[in-house]
Amino acid sequence: MKRNKLEIRVCGLQRSGNHAIINWIIGQHKEKKVCFLNNVRHGDYNPFYTAREIFVYNIEKFPDGQIYQQLISDDVNLLQNLQSIPKDLLVFSYEDDNNCLKKNTEILNSFYSQEFSQKRTCYLGESEQRIDAIIIRDPYNFLASRLKRREQLTGIKDIDTIVKFWKDIAQEAIRLEENPEPSKIVFNYNRWFSDKKYRRQLSHKLGGTFDDSSTKVVSSIGGGSSFDGLNFSGDLKNSDIFSKWKKLFQLDTYYKLDKYLKMLQGAKKMKVLERWKEVDDSEMQKILLDQEITTFSQILFGDVTSRNIFSP
Repeated sequence: MKRNKLEIRVCGLQRSGNHAIINWIIGQHKEKKVCFLNNVRHGDYNPFYTAREIFVYNIEKFPDGQIYQQLISDDVNLLQNLQSIPKDLLVFSYEDDNNCLKKNTEILNSFYSQEFSQKRTCYLGESEQRIDAIIIRDPYNFLASRLKRREQLTGIKDIDTIVKFWKDIAQEAIRLEENPEPSKIVFNYNRWFSDKKYRRQLSHKLGGTFDDSSTKVVSSIGGGSSFDGLNFSGDLKNSDIFSKWKKLFQLDTYYKLDKYLKMLQGAKKMKVLERWKEVDDSEMQKILLDQEITTFSQILFGDVTSRNIFSP
């Protein structure tokens, strides 16, 4: 019997909506045995041993939710046990980081390391189905988020390098949309965020049961949104507020009222397709004037920015 029913390698630059999409992917496989290896090291490395965080769901002897790598790094037997357990879904994700520049300046070659490919089965076990998912967000909102959180991110900070990486991924996404491959899926973040029909189509490709509940929650991995943090997480319900009626008599409650209202609205209310409007500096202006970025963006996302963006 093969160890994994479905194995998904997710590749995307930081602030592309990776964790929102990964949480959603996991949500399509509720009640099933799932393991997610977050932000693994590029190259010939075992994802189980290099993941920054490991998340486990519905697997015996492992509590649901989050297991930080540090907690199990000293327990080889526990880690080997997790590796060997049969899983319905195994997800491991690659992001950009400084390690990927040490040997290779081509981001796609770094994501799809040939050295790793040769040992993939040895590291992860055999899988009934393997899918490579590549995530891309429109360049203006993606780069606005990168600029907003540049110093806090673990990823590459040089904007020219990030622009090059985005262009490489955009070209790959365009290629796959023109010539689809059964084992590769492009996640167009803008469409995923705004189009329920598109999410249904993706869920079908993943062999899951369609579930949209995670779209109301902002992932806490990576610090949430660059602009709103976790303010728009839909975890907060009316009942949560009304059950704490005593706080109505505390002045501090009214200072936080706007935050509570945002949480009630949920993640779908975040203006993630308008972030570029909130960044006004020379680097953002350079990005807006880059003709190659404009061309790729038009093909993948249509008109993201208005025509009069440089008007006073």
